[in-house]
Amino acid sequence: MLMPATNGLLLLPLAERQKLAGQLEQILLANLRRGDVVCKLGESQFVLLLVGMSTIQMKKMLQRIRERYRREQQQKGTDLRASILPGLPLEIA
Repeated sequence: MLMPATNGLLLLPLAERQKLAGQLEQILLANLRRGDVVCKLGESQFVLLLVGMSTIQMKKMLQRIRERYRREQQQKGTDLRASILPGLPLEIA
């Protein structure tokens, strides 16, 4: 799960939170592979489905995304919070 994070994100005006989430969405779309899935979970939360990617590859991708987000947000005091949760495929038997 990815989300913009700051000490007072919820204290920011709604328009500013939406702007941060929109910027993050554009960064995600520009940096993910064809076939990866991005799902907006909440106002400023996204879930990524990265099929066939190892945990090491996921961490590298998240680092690239985080670096780009930081460059674009330079002095705004926000960063990204991320969780990596490897999943197992479910099959109908």
